[in-house]
Amino acid sequence: MPLAPIMRKMREQGLELIFQPQLYAPEQWSHFSTCAGYYDDDTYINKGLFCISFFSRRALLHTLQRRLNMTALQQRRKLSTWPISEAVMAHEPIRAGMKWARLDTVCRGLDHYDWSPPYAVAELDGMIGMDIVHPVTSMNRSFMIRNFQQDYHSLWSEKEVREGRSRARARTIRDFEVFARLYNSPHIQSSRDRAQAILEDARSLLEGETLFLLHGTNRLAEEKWRVRGSREHAFPAACLSDLPNWDEHQAHDMQSGEWIDADFSHFV
Repeated sequence: MPLAPIMRKMREQGLELIFQPQLYAPEQWSHFSTCAGYYDDDTYINKGLFCISFFSRRALLHTLQRRLNMTALQQRRKLSTWPISEAVMAHEPIRAGMKWARLDTVCRGLDHYDWSPPYAVAELDGMIGMDIVHPVTSMNRSFMIRNFQQDYHSLWSEKEVREGRSRARARTIRDFEVFARLYNSPHIQSSRDRAQAILEDARSLLEGETLFLLHGTNRLAEEKWRVRGSREHAFPAACLSDLPNWDEHQAHDMQSGEWIDADFSHFV
């Protein structure tokens, strides 16, 4: 994304601010409560994504001054809240009458621009032509949590699963943990066809030793495991899967005096 044309547009059109607004109604905006005590309750608060944004010097200095005023107001009223930046950085310059423009008027593609979910670096090659992709991260804990616990356009979200976007992303990323977590997610497991497709993708796209953890002769079958002790019972089926899982609901809480009796004879 070349910056020179954006700077030129700001200068020629007298723009003080470029950002992508969020148009949630107050009752739908999760950060509305942070503004309590600083703005009137009936005031519409401008807000937006500022991951990529452009400010004039005048807009920045004005926002800084308003933050200093808020500090004094917080101390005077003994407020426990502090307005989130996504509101202040948009609302204050606009309330002051400064001219602004939407980010999508200067960038062609914002389909992959949001606060979440994070994309893997491996996915970037398939996004050629996109001006902005955000957020992007390595295959770390944050990537897994925000794609498999946070339900917002993530890999395990129902809409993304049903429309095939989750499967397409997993095929591009080609990571064993991603395949495993996606395979065991609720909206994949609710459809035998979807689950089988993810399993076959993992088998055809993964390489090396990870293939030995897949289904078939290497699967730890449910009938081969029992919990012995004071309350003898079969090992929970949720703990045994064609692909391993990391979620708590697929764990078994062992009690004192219990042990697992496993039959590995089928591996011989």
